[in-house]
Amino acid sequence: SLVLLKLMSLYVWNISFTGNMEYSDQLLAKFLKGQSYRMGMRIEDIDCDGIESRLRNQFDNITWVSAEIRGTRLIIHIKENDGVSVTAADEKRERSSIYSDYEGTVVSIITRKGTPLVKVGDTVSAGDELVSGKVEFKNDAGEIVSEEAVYADAKVVIRTRIMYSDAVKRVQEQKIYTGRTKCYRIVGVSDKYVKLGLGKVKYSEYDCVTENDNMKLSNDFCLPIWHGKSTYYEYNIQSVEMSDSELEMQLKERLITYLHKLEENNVQICSNRVNINLNSSSGIMEGIIEADVTEGSNNRQ
Repeated sequence: SLVLLKLMSLYVWNISFTGNMEYSDQLLAKFLKGQSYRMGMRIEDIDCDGIESRLRNQFDNITWVSAEIRGTRLIIHIKENDGVSVTAADEKRERSSIYSDYEGTVVSIITRKGTPLVKVGDTVSAGDELVSGKVEFKNDAGEIVSEEAVYADAKVVIRTRIMYSDAVKRVQEQKIYTGRTKCYRIVGVSDKYVKLGLGKVKYSEYDCVTENDNMKLSNDFCLPIWHGKSTYYEYNIQSVEMSDSELEMQLKERLITYLHKLEENNVQICSNRVNINLNSSSGIMEGIIEADVTEGSNNRQ
C-alpha cells in the first residue's frame, strides 16, 4: 500500500482553475489537453511556466496566470481582463520599481521603501514609473555619492475613468426548457470514464451539466479514481421580442455584474454616469465609470 501511494503521488490526478469567468473550466481543460497536459501525467513533466505563457498567448482576455503543483493537484490561478486598460509590457519592467497600469490622477501615495516619482494631484499614464527601486544617498553638498537597489514598497491610489459600453438586441433567442431531463452516473480513472445508465439522449437541443469529484486521501492528495453524474436538460429555441422595460432591466443587470467584477479585482467604484438609449433593434448603455485603483508592491503578481 505504501509503495502504491508513493507511485500515485508522482502523478497529477486533478486539474482545477480559479478566477476564470469568461472561459469555462471545460474550455481551458480541453486546450491544456491539446497541449499534452492532462490527468495522469507525471508531475516532473509539468512545465508551470509553459502552461502560464501558453494560456496567456491563446486567450486574449487572460492577463495573468499562475500554475502550481499542490500534492497531486495542478491548480491554475487566472486573472481575466476586467475592462480597465492595462499595459502588456510588465515583463520588460524593472521588478524593483512600481509602475502604473492605468491612466488617471494620483489621489494618495504612501511610500515605505523606494523613491516616489509622483505626488498627489499628478496625472499619470499607463506604463509610467510611480516609485523607483533606486534609493540615492547624498552628501552635505547635495551630491549623489551612491545608489542602492531595493524592492519598492508603496501604496499609490489612482483615480481613473473607465469608458463603458454595452448593447443587447431587442429580438433575442431564448432557451425554453421543456422540463425533460436525462441523468447518467459517471465513474472514471484518470481521464477515461464510463457512463452508467440506460438509453441514449434523444433530445435535439440540450444543456449538459456534469458534476464530478475525485476520491481523496486529503485536500491535496487526489486519487486517480473519480465519480459524478451528467444531467441533460432538454430545451427549445424561441425568438422573443423584448419590451423597453425588459431591455433596461437586462442592461442594468449586466452593468451590476460588471461593477461587481471590478470590485472583485480591488477596483473601488466612485461613481458611474451611464445613459440608456433604446431603438427598434436594440438597447444601448454607454457612459463613464470613475474608480480608484491601487498600485503597489502588494498588487505585484
